[in-house]
Amino acid sequence: MAGFSSPVQAAKEPVVLKARTPWNVDFGETKCRLARTFGEGEDMHVLLVDQHYPSSGASVTVAGSSFKRFTNRKETLVALGDASQPFEAPAMKAELGRISHGLVFSNIYFLKDQPAVLIEAREAADAANETGDDAPVRISAQLDAEFGADIEYLSFTQGSREVRLETGPLGEAFEVLNTCTSDMLREWGFDVETQRLVEKGPVWTNRDAITRRIVDSYPRRALRRGESAVLRMRVTIDEQGGVEDCVINEVTQTETLESPACEQMQGAEFEPAVNVVGQPVRSFFTTSITYRVN
Repeated sequence: MAGFSSPVQAAKEPVVLKARTPWNVDFGETKCRLARTFGEGEDMHVLLVDQHYPSSGASVTVAGSSFKRFTNRKETLVALGDASQPFEAPAMKAELGRISHGLVFSNIYFLKDQPAVLIEAREAADAANETGDDAPVRISAQLDAEFGADIEYLSFTQGSREVRLETGPLGEAFEVLNTCTSDMLREWGFDVETQRLVEKGPVWTNRDAITRRIVDSYPRRALRRGESAVLRMRVTIDEQGGVEDCVINEVTQTETLESPACEQMQGAEFEPAVNVVGQPVRSFFTTSITYRVN
């Protein structure tokens, strides 16, 4: 009897990796990191969850042999366990030392009331300089530990291949990150309670002009090397809307790419943050910058 192939392919079983170690916590000066390994031996995988400021989102990095066929040319479908519907998120390829085949998701939001979204903003023509967070930053936002308790795994899918990291409930891990980012606020010279009362963060009013300057001053040495990077920028804004300070932190390690963004931000103009009673307050603006050479 002749056989006929079905036009509908059955979905492949996901690659399921169980946690090998407890969470490792790093309360750094510029970021808060949770790290965990999954699998054994040559099958070892890594999950990194980083926050560079208080937020309901985080940068997420995964690496290991199961991601070998994943590329940054395809959208990756991400699921926060059974607590959310899967959503598409672009990623950048990366290497993590001896553990290769990494993917970096610049910013994934862990929100109960809407799909998690990755902030990746517009690309420039020559070298992609993408700045996200077009809406004013909500300073008071932190990770929702109650929602995190409902997340028991993270899933990453491209095509028919799904890799699932069994994290267990993330509620306690989110609480740890919230404590860490509150500590960072104090280190930066901010009163935590004052920042929690911020109703609207600083609004960048000349974004387009400054963004063009940052794009035009893409570091030539990095451009020649084809070097890409994901960076975090934090700008302190005083009560009058003036730029008081600017700091760049790397999400991905780079060799020669030194962003000119902070130099250009000296010409940035902002409306100051305001608190719940409408008073301007000293606060900060944050955004992501992705340099990618096509």
